[in-house]
This record gives sequence, structure tokens and C-alpha cells, in this order.
Amino acid sequence: MLTDWLMVAITGVYVVATIMICIFNGRSAKAAKEQILVAKNQHDTVHVPILAIYPFINGEKLFLEIKNIGARKALQVELDFPNSNPLLDLNRNLASFEEKLKGQHIELMPQQSIYYDLGHSVVETDDLCAQQ
Repeated sequence: MLTDWLMVAITGVYVVATIMICIFNGRSAKAAKEQILVAKNQHDTVHVPILAIYPFINGEKLFLEIKNIGARKALQVELDFPNSNPLLDLNRNLASFEEKLKGQHIELMPQQSIYYDLGHSVVETDDLCAQQ
């Protein structure tokens, strides 16, 4: 009879231990899920496309280099230039540039550039390098 009660006590200890393990595993899973969400948020905020626009002169022409200096592909690039430009010719060329880009789907990979001759049209990187 004593062995029966001893078996009941041992079974009770195992049941309590199993319940405690389940509770702590649930807490651990919740903490892991929160860490994954924080890591994903950090990844998404760090790995974003960043576009930089650099004006430069090649010969006697003014070019714009549009470069993705970020860590992610830039999708659906749209450019908007301010209308308060004091140089009328440049303002007119920028307006023409904006008009040509409307409706185009420009995508830039990280460290990829597109060059634009403000007097003419969009020139891909290889073409510009070949001209120099």
C-alpha cells in the first residue's frame, strides 16, 4: 500500500514538472517571437533603398547621376524637382526630364546608377562610360 502512494506522489511530481516545463517553453517561445519581430524591423529599417542625385559636367553638358546608395533594390523610382529654380533653362530641362520619366518604371539595384543628360535623354551607365 505504501508503494501505491509512493507511485502516486512520483506521478504527481512528474505532472507538476511537465506543467512547469510547458509554461516556461511558452514564455521562451513568446520571447523568441518578439526577438524575431525586432530583428525583422531592424533589418527592414537598415536595408532600404537610398537614392542620391549627383550633378556633374561632362564636356560642356550637365548631367545628373541618379544612384541607389542603399542596400535594397529601389522600385518605382519617381523624381520630383522643386519649381523654385532660379535658372530658367535648367528649370525647363528638369520639367522636360520629369515629363519623360512619368509612367516609366525605373528600378535601380544597389550601387547602380542612371545618368541623365539634361539636354537630351536618359543614358545608361555603360553608354556613358563608353563615351568617356
